[in-house]
Amino acid sequence: MSSNLPIPLFNDPELSPEHLFAQPHHNRPVLYMDRRIITAQYKELAKAIPGADVHYAMKCNPDKPVLEHVKNLGGKFEIASYAELDMLREIGVNLRDVLYSNPVKSLKDIRLAYKAGVRCFAFQSEDELTKFKTVQRKDDKINVYLRLATSTGASTVASESKFGQSIIDDHGKLQALELMKLARSLNLVPYGLAFHVGSQMENLEAWTKPLGNVASLMEILLQNDMHLFMLDIGGGFPAYHAINLPPLSEFGRVITRELAKLPYQPDRLVLEPGRALVSNAGVMVAEVYGKAFRDNRWWMYLSVGAFNGLMESLETRTELQFPMADSRNSKQQYQYVVSGPSCDSQDTITTAQFLSADIVYGDKVAIYTTGAYTTAYASRFNGFETPLIKYVA
Repeated sequence: MSSNLPIPLFNDPELSPEHLFAQPHHNRPVLYMDRRIITAQYKELAKAIPGADVHYAMKCNPDKPVLEHVKNLGGKFEIASYAELDMLREIGVNLRDVLYSNPVKSLKDIRLAYKAGVRCFAFQSEDELTKFKTVQRKDDKINVYLRLATSTGASTVASESKFGQSIIDDHGKLQALELMKLARSLNLVPYGLAFHVGSQMENLEAWTKPLGNVASLMEILLQNDMHLFMLDIGGGFPAYHAINLPPLSEFGRVITRELAKLPYQPDRLVLEPGRALVSNAGVMVAEVYGKAFRDNRWWMYLSVGAFNGLMESLETRTELQFPMADSRNSKQQYQYVVSGPSCDSQDTITTAQFLSADIVYGDKVAIYTTGAYTTAYASRFNGFETPLIKYVA
């Protein structure tokens, strides 16, 4: 059965459909996580881009065992809120190593993070820089790094348009330079630059143009006596939602090629992977609530849907596909519209999934590549349970 799944499973028998369907039923969806796959992905990414600091984007799966495992692998972390920082404090992370990468933060969260030990913050505006100035002690520097804009690209999960400052504004002003100079004038350390190409980026060349822009800006900064200590190239590295995805080594090849073109190499190169580390480590097992033939199509309804575990289906209008297997494993299959349990008409996971024709109420479906942005997004909308998380091995 598992050989038909269009993703590499790292030869992990405990994530095979046969093994998962034999597990006890929990009357709710279950997300099975295997930390060995996180290890494999972490090592592959570290090998692909040697010397880079890996700061896990904990927003995609902040479950405590996941955070502890990344920490034990030698990984560091990036956060978007003080609440996330508090989770890292609980597991003994050195908070001085944390990057606060959200470019817009509340003054309260900045104060709390600074008090806890964070000294490296992203920004994108003059407004944000003035917040740091109000909390910085005279004898203690704050490092700030500028989030740069990237053009809307071909990522499956678009996310690159919300943040980021242009190098040159519509009036020809060197906006990025002015902001870095302002940081210096406020006695902050203009520490580095950052960008993000989008989530689930499958285009190998997606980092080429942003790194070219970084190279141009570095030349301008050098002319103004500013040296970059850090370059943060963000995340966006994809998980295996499809069989034809290039390996992480290919992404690393393109990125290292472009990094070599920079005027000089910053002291630190930072990656912020999220789904690339944890998504393939998770498999969601759901119960079939029923099926129906309507409007000349087969429909299947599961105990998990967009609102209680697969929000990215809704976010991408079902463009993000999740490989599936079912407990019947029959040769005859129907093409199903697979939906969740709620009464919301948009609660649909996919509009074209082949599964067994003889599926009935109570059967099970395994949904792969679900270790990221599932339980972190999940709500109890309409009263349906969020997934239980269990760890194999």
